[in-house]
Amino acid sequence: MFTQLADSLIQESLRPLRVNQRLAELRKTPQGALQVAIRIGKRDANVEKTLLTVAKTLADASLDFGVVDHDIIDAIVSYAKNAIKGRWPEAEQYILKDLYGINRYLSQIIEGPWPEAEDMISQHADSAYKYAKYFLKKEFPKGEPAILEDPYCAMNYAIYVLKQRWPEAEKDIFNSPYSATLAEYKNFFGIGDEE
Repeated sequence: MFTQLADSLIQESLRPLRVNQRLAELRKTPQGALQVAIRIGKRDANVEKTLLTVAKTLADASLDFGVVDHDIIDAIVSYAKNAIKGRWPEAEQYILKDLYGINRYLSQIIEGPWPEAEDMISQHADSAYKYAKYFLKKEFPKGEPAILEDPYCAMNYAIYVLKQRWPEAEKDIFNSPYSATLAEYKNFFGIGDEE
């Protein structure tokens, strides 16, 4: 219903009375108000209050797991990108509780280093490697212990971030059950079979 109403706004943009009626109808629910704010590209205090309240409620309910519902994270990131057009500091405390949220926010909003998220990122091999490669664009010592636990991530980290052999990781890379990982590492660094 919300998507249909929002899409109809585009089709009837030359009819202000009907557009205003549909906007009013959409704004009656949090999801509809969010869609309006995103499509119009402007901040809306009611939308922000609703998103933050839902995020807080979900975060409080999932303290044992440290995870916020991905739907609310998607809504927050979408709102920040399309309505705020940048960072939304009030929502970041909820995003920081969830690795999925951190990765979405990093790639769509921050697009660079985010020191406040590094503790969570550093605990996960793939996220730590990608953070170093795409956002820091240099080595990420805090994430190296997690990266060392995954031979594939360790290989990629050595090749694309360190751009040199990584002796600390070679034992695991050389003993990796994935022969392609070992072959790619050896090939990239010109390591012969005798090593």
